[in-house]
Amino acid sequence: HKISGISDSGLVEIAILDSATGKIKEGVVNIDGKDIVPLEYDVADMMLRGRIIKIGNGRRFGLLKADGTELLPMEYSEIGRYVGGYATIKKGGRLGLINEQGEVVVEPKYQRIMGFINGIALVKEAENRYFIMDESFKNINGEYYQAFAAISYADPMTNNYGDNFGIPQDT
Repeated sequence: HKISGISDSGLVEIAILDSATGKIKEGVVNIDGKDIVPLEYDVADMMLRGRIIKIGNGRRFGLLKADGTELLPMEYSEIGRYVGGYATIKKGGRLGLINEQGEVVVEPKYQRIMGFINGIALVKEAENRYFIMDESFKNINGEYYQAFAAISYADPMTNNYGDNFGIPQDT
């Protein structure tokens, strides 16, 4: 049903239609055709150019290393894409962070985390309680805010886009 391109780590995503259930099942093989992730998952997506594989069935997701060994158990209701070196994980309705090695660096305890850009993230801790997190995973200045607005714009002189804080990337 699906064959992806070869990742930097020599892996290929594949998928078949399971005739018994009528559902698509995904897996990952190496370039020799050896199963790394068997064709038994609803989701088997390579992340970080195949260094990490996101697997999932139903509403449970986990991570595997490129050799197929478990990195994170399938106990998360969501695992996001990597932005600025970190991906969000969701468990019990709360968000946390993992690093590029798949290690949990912030336990799921926040309502929202807007990805790391230039070493900082916007975090919603509770209703009307927001702060700016740095890469030490702490409140950057000890301040809390009632709201944040993500701003993106095109500079009319350069046509370059600013980041979430409206600051040009080269500033």
